[in-house]
Amino acid sequence: MFYTSGLVKRDNVDNYHRLMPYPEKIKTPRKRRIPTQARSIERVNKMLDTALSLINNPSQQKLTTHLIADQAGISVGSVYQFFPNIESVKIALIERLLDQYYEHFSAILKTQPSTNDLRQFCLVLVNATHEFYQAHPDIVTHIVASSGTEEFHQVNLRLNQRLQKLMMEYFKGNSFALNEKTLRRKISVAIATGDMMTLFIWSAKTQQERDAYLQDWRDIVDFYNS
Repeated sequence: MFYTSGLVKRDNVDNYHRLMPYPEKIKTPRKRRIPTQARSIERVNKMLDTALSLINNPSQQKLTTHLIADQAGISVGSVYQFFPNIESVKIALIERLLDQYYEHFSAILKTQPSTNDLRQFCLVLVNATHEFYQAHPDIVTHIVASSGTEEFHQVNLRLNQRLQKLMMEYFKGNSFALNEKTLRRKISVAIATGDMMTLFIWSAKTQQERDAYLQDWRDIVDFYNS
């Protein structure tokens, strides 16, 4: 759940990008090939696992497609078969992480007592998001760096559409008092706010600044008392 939520107009998002202190947009990577056969899926997962291990290595300063190929024991041509450049590898890692986040949040919902309190629910969303990304600091810098690309926007859009559907189903199942149109609007605001605040948190230079943004996000949730 990051930056371009897909639940607000794209023109408005571009205005946010000009007005707010976000990282400068970077060039959109060329589209990568999505594997469909089991052998290809296994090979791509090996590339991504290798890339992640290199990112986790504090002595490794620059991630390259040639380095991934060397460490994975495959030809660089095999890497280029699925990833046209290193930015597309990073986007694939981010997409895999966002899929894991969705599963993480979905699992948390199953453990929550039934509620129709939107404010309390949004605090669960805030805490789940913070806890998950605290556990995956290895890729946070790449998320921030890639957040301005169109491909990232599409990846994040798919996540947020899934989150909105999940949240709508949860509240419908708990007989939420608001009508569906109002509920959908409030959930859209919650997700869009989460995108913005998550980027602020992970762009922070110090833990103190990060904690302050996190508290700001929790304070914003009080909007749902109204």
